[in-house]
Amino acid sequence: MAIQTDQVTGGTAKAQPLHSDRSQSVDRAIEVLIAVGRRGPMRLSEIISDLGLPRRNVGRLLSSLEAAGLLRRDPASLEYDLGFTLAWLGNVAGERLDIARLAKPVIQGLMEGTHTTALLHLRQSDSLVAALVCTPQDRLSVSFPTGQRIPLSRGVGRLVLAHLPAEARRRYLYRVREAVDTGYLDQLKDQGYLVSHGEVVEGVHAVGAPIFDPSGDVVAVVAIASMSDVTQHAAQVVSAADHITRMLTTGRL
Repeated sequence: MAIQTDQVTGGTAKAQPLHSDRSQSVDRAIEVLIAVGRRGPMRLSEIISDLGLPRRNVGRLLSSLEAAGLLRRDPASLEYDLGFTLAWLGNVAGERLDIARLAKPVIQGLMEGTHTTALLHLRQSDSLVAALVCTPQDRLSVSFPTGQRIPLSRGVGRLVLAHLPAEARRRYLYRVREAVDTGYLDQLKDQGYLVSHGEVVEGVHAVGAPIFDPSGDVVAVVAIASMSDVTQHAAQVVSAADHITRMLTTGRL
């Protein structure tokens, strides 16, 4: 527990918790912003019930967030949504925090450690897009073009599908008119990685693992691809994905 030592009795420091009403308010504000970001516009009653926050404090908290431009309130529906200040901050953060730039040393190390083509796929709507491809130059290897898309219902795209909430998953599958075994998706979620044999490109084997953002959503996938089975490298792929997740969630390289 973090302590402060400004009170001393008989030469011994008394431990005092650093948690204050102010830090609690910051924690609650973060909870609200993440909830609205993930779910969409929410009414006051929904915020109170979903987050279990005390009603007496929520109104004042929402007013402060609205005044700062972090939330905006629709006067007709009375719903709160993310504000324009937050949108601006997101754009700035996106420019400064380029996942592909951060991940490049990790992806390159994965290529060197497995002697396979290593890739970073970023999620864009209903697809994964190859944003970074590292290909060994000293051996015959799989060529995968940057920018190529993989639908969420195929290959390593299913790692995103596996971590979607049940309703979002159902809507996606209905929209693309495809059937995927939900038991298989749940197994993928528990397993933490996926092995694919020729699902995206005939004759190409792949292993992928998900990368999570601070709110727990899958924003990207690390993968390796080869003309031979690469299942034995699954632990290395998971380790690379975990490394990038830590960079995104803690800011530490």
